[in-house]
Amino acid sequence: MIAPANRTFGSFMAGLMRKGLEPAGFEVVDALPHPTPNKDFRNIALKIKELNPDLVIPSHYYNEGVLFLRTLQRQRIQPKAIYSVLGGASSQYRFLNEFPKAAQYLMDCNHWFDPRSRTAKALREKAEAAGKTFSYEVFLAYTAVMFTADAIERAGSTERAEIIAAMASSTWSDHFMPYGATSIVNGQNEAARPLVMQVQGKNIEVISPLEYRTRSAVFPHPA
Repeated sequence: MIAPANRTFGSFMAGLMRKGLEPAGFEVVDALPHPTPNKDFRNIALKIKELNPDLVIPSHYYNEGVLFLRTLQRQRIQPKAIYSVLGGASSQYRFLNEFPKAAQYLMDCNHWFDPRSRTAKALREKAEAAGKTFSYEVFLAYTAVMFTADAIERAGSTERAEIIAAMASSTWSDHFMPYGATSIVNGQNEAARPLVMQVQGKNIEVISPLEYRTRSAVFPHPA
């Protein structure tokens, strides 16, 4: 069951999920696109209620993600799991803080910081002390700036071409992401890896892979 945004991102994710799920033995009962921005998910919620899938896989931007998940809560639609892929709200402290009941037991496969890192913990405390949410925009931007600074230092130059060359050959690992040493191939960091998170109580826990796990997964969603 997929509820993607009706844009390039959503269409790509829907196709990617179908390509991976069906060979793995999952039956994809429907894919439900919607316009972005979207102000009303009631029709999609009713369709999900009618189909009654075990698993719902949403892929949204933040505002649509919040509205979609709150609509499911209000309509009392509770599949065995909501497993978001690059969800805009599913692993966001802001959503958890504002709508804790709608957020409970949500799973999300996404980029996330290493929960064992003291640097990540310190940066989160600093962000929250400033009244900010420790979101992707914070820790990914921080990582990107540090990566760029390392490339500039190694290039010994501020020339664009030389910085890009330094990035392309980078093995930078002084970060708090679960990436290992940087390995750029065709413009992509092949050392990057997502984690799987789940909202449990007042926190967002890492449930997979094992080396980063802070809590075991809760499945199925408790009644």
